[in-house]
Amino acid sequence: MSKHDGRTPIPPSTRRRFVTRAETLVEGLGGDGARFREDLAAKRELWNESRPEYSVHGTGSPPEELPDGPSLPPSLERARRESAQAEAAEVEAARAKALRGGATLSDILIFRARERSLKRGGHTMPQAREGMTVVQVAEVYFRESPFAAADEWHGMVNDLSTEWWPRQFYPNWIGSGKHPADPFVAACLIYNPLEVPTTIISSLRPVLFDAYVSDLASSQYPSGTFWESAFNNIVDSIRNALERGDCLTVEMIDKMRAAACMSGAQATSGADTLQPVIPILPGMTSTDLREMESEVLVYLRHHDHFNDDVRALHRDGMKIAPIARLVGLSRRAVQNILGT
Repeated sequence: MSKHDGRTPIPPSTRRRFVTRAETLVEGLGGDGARFREDLAAKRELWNESRPEYSVHGTGSPPEELPDGPSLPPSLERARRESAQAEAAEVEAARAKALRGGATLSDILIFRARERSLKRGGHTMPQAREGMTVVQVAEVYFRESPFAAADEWHGMVNDLSTEWWPRQFYPNWIGSGKHPADPFVAACLIYNPLEVPTTIISSLRPVLFDAYVSDLASSQYPSGTFWESAFNNIVDSIRNALERGDCLTVEMIDKMRAAACMSGAQATSGADTLQPVIPILPGMTSTDLREMESEVLVYLRHHDHFNDDVRALHRDGMKIAPIARLVGLSRRAVQNILGT
């Protein structure tokens, strides 16, 4: 069984339809089961050819405790954990070197970037060896890093989930880039599908979706537009660097990152203000909507744009009374925002 917080996370009828679909595929009703197993076998074969060191065989039973998210092949999970531990040790060694005064400015910049990444639970690109081009560093990362392999695995799992639980019939409540069926599909790739409990369909609570108010009818989330533009920009930067024969430097990475972010921001600049959107799912009740209140409060704590704008007006010299008239609040409310 997968772990969750014990509360009713989503309308029962919505999750039940995901589970029923999983049961149908496992039991082979209507021919879908055979096609599903064939699809799983084909994806396993492709994965094993691409990542033989992390091969999966679709045999055996899963462990009693499974994660809320999609499982990784056991060998990949071990490699990713060991890599994270090794990187943490490298960062600690770099910290000690910096404290002894033996680090160059480049060493310190790299150390700080890797430290920030580890604090976020992430990882970094491998350090460039002398003479390596940007593309060569990227090739090493995608060939050797277990984190890159994990990204590839999650992408394959998500594609399968979307194919067999199409979004027009199975609404997503856990955020873009994820799918409620991902835990079940990942386990079916690793273990014998007949041994995988259908109850591991995601039990996570609904999350708010970000959307620009002028973009609510769009089929693509604003974050997708941002990252698509940023990705295309950085690919162009890498291609140009390759053609020039440039070697990777910290300064070049910083410039590429800044240019990519600027490109993403420009791609979404024509839309209106970013707003949190509550996903409306079939079977939702007023109780379900009230349970989303905690999500809204968390969002407001981390995306306090309105209060930030009020404070910025005051820093720019605007008095409390004009601010109150401009934003439609009482003077007391503005004072509370300003902390005066």
